[in-house]
Amino acid sequence: MPNQRDAAARVAEKSTTVLFVGYLVLILVEYCGLARNLLPFLLAIRFSTVLAYLLLLVILVRVGVGDLFQHRQTRILAIFIVFTAASVLWAVVQTYAFQAIRPMVDHTVFFVLTLTLVDRQRRIDALSWAFVAVSAYVIARNLDKLGSATRTGVMVGGSFMGDGNDFAWAMTVMLPIILNLMFGQRSWLERCGGLLGAGLCVIGIVGTSSRGAALAAAAMGLYYLFALARRRTFTAVALAGIVGAVLVLAPSHYGERLGSIAEYEEDNSAQARLQTWGAAIRMAVDYPLGVGADNFSSAYGRFYVPESDDNRIGWGSGRWLSAHSIYFRTLGEYGVLGLGLLVWLIIGNVRDNVAVRKALTANPELAPVSPMWPGLLAMAVIGHAVGGVFLGGLPYLHLFLLAGLTVANKRLVASVTGPPPPRAGVRKSIHQKSP
Repeated sequence: MPNQRDAAARVAEKSTTVLFVGYLVLILVEYCGLARNLLPFLLAIRFSTVLAYLLLLVILVRVGVGDLFQHRQTRILAIFIVFTAASVLWAVVQTYAFQAIRPMVDHTVFFVLTLTLVDRQRRIDALSWAFVAVSAYVIARNLDKLGSATRTGVMVGGSFMGDGNDFAWAMTVMLPIILNLMFGQRSWLERCGGLLGAGLCVIGIVGTSSRGAALAAAAMGLYYLFALARRRTFTAVALAGIVGAVLVLAPSHYGERLGSIAEYEEDNSAQARLQTWGAAIRMAVDYPLGVGADNFSSAYGRFYVPESDDNRIGWGSGRWLSAHSIYFRTLGEYGVLGLGLLVWLIIGNVRDNVAVRKALTANPELAPVSPMWPGLLAMAVIGHAVGGVFLGGLPYLHLFLLAGLTVANKRLVASVTGPPPPRAGVRKSIHQKSP
């Protein structure tokens, strides 16, 4: 019987290895923006969509998703899909809300692929190497824009990395995943790869002069120092040295731009954000269920642009801007309920990874992955959450990637330690015998 089980396990692993290779191809195509910038025929044949749904179909037929809906992340994302579809009924522009359904479903498919296929240490390491390759490619393709004081031009990369702020946000999320290659019993090649990838991510963050990404990176550094570092004093000195080196080597305007954070009252960009954030609050008051998915810019331009001297955005095309915040955009488009779901998802990801790390640390002989991995993943979630205050919108790939990796970690730990005990107050099954 044990031999039969081992043979079955080997067959199952081989059957999913091909699927995982397809998943890595999907990561490379999407994060490098190959269909957008290098191989346009991939866009014409909808390569990413076809590949993602083909992988999902094979998984459903041959592997199954098992306990998928037992996880809060799955339930929250399912609610967002339903919420997005229902918002067509009350959206300011119904067409925009209808068009928003597809990206939400596509990204949720990516979430399912992630939690199903990134299910062992070798595959986590392969994902880290994939992001090293992504960072090398996008930095090489954007060298002419990095370090520019004008901060103009479209960045080469995924569709969610189109401007400097979003580009730097993506590099912030990739950084902890790449650092996985530097912890544990690693070869010199893995450590060098992790160091190279991390350095490239720092170049991407600094080179764009993104203040939101700088704050996200600072939050990740503090989390690492106080939650993950074993030698806190040494780590604090090392982090201080890294920050000092960045400030010395970075372009002169980088320090000036960071200094402008404290002078937000004089900064038009900061004031424009505050203006749109205030509009998001008014949208949630005027429309308790929000103005509809992907309707923030349209609703803002129609109804919420101040017609006074206090308007820091202007008219014309400047009227139709996003909130530049995952939280305020979600508040405006989905109301307080949607914002609560988003915050619940982010906090749940952090809590789950902290709990997984604790379980792995308590049972190191059974640990299927390095106990450092869930800590680094929690670090990435925190970086995404802090950067999201100033950047992006809801249907960004990062959120679905991090949620999928979090659920994958939970399932890995449950496979060796057993499912978590039932919560207090839950009644016994009628089939369970009393002692």
